[in-house]
Amino acid sequence: MKSRHLCLILFSLVPLSFPAALIAQCSRSGSELIVDGNFTNNCSAWIWTGATRSTGTSACYSGAAAKFLYADDEVDQNTVADAGGSNFTLSYIFQSAGFKSDEIGNINVVIYDSDANTWTQADQTNVNGQNACISKSVALGSHPGWVNHHLELILYSGFSYIYPPTGRIYVTSVSLTQTN
Repeated sequence: MKSRHLCLILFSLVPLSFPAALIAQCSRSGSELIVDGNFTNNCSAWIWTGATRSTGTSACYSGAAAKFLYADDEVDQNTVADAGGSNFTLSYIFQSAGFKSDEIGNINVVIYDSDANTWTQADQTNVNGQNACISKSVALGSHPGWVNHHLELILYSGFSYIYPPTGRIYVTSVSLTQTN
């Protein structure tokens, strides 16, 4: 009995610590509103619904990505637009692979302002029976209504009704910046 109490006392005296590098990688920085946009640190900031985290190397990226296999697979992240300024830019890398000539797929990027209950279609990248590697940068422009609001960045897939689909879509290097 005494040894259990001693272990409990010793455990409570040892502070839990996390490497500073991990904490930095799972935190926002500067004008960037997204945490772990490369999915490399598997931070809990991402909410996964159908989409999965995938690691590997391809012509488009090396490391981790969000992998979409079916219609309505989704990954999203909540943030607060408090980095300063009212100009927003979205960027990401899109890769499609394994698509047959008659398959169609896409990634939709939506920003939901939960404070104003408004949805903004930020971007859509389509693939029609082809394999592609596309680096996207979208100037979303000035959105003064988003400043200091709670935003949710949502990425979801759409696929043609061929079952089972052979195509896969990967997204990485997701960034949403807020500047003056």
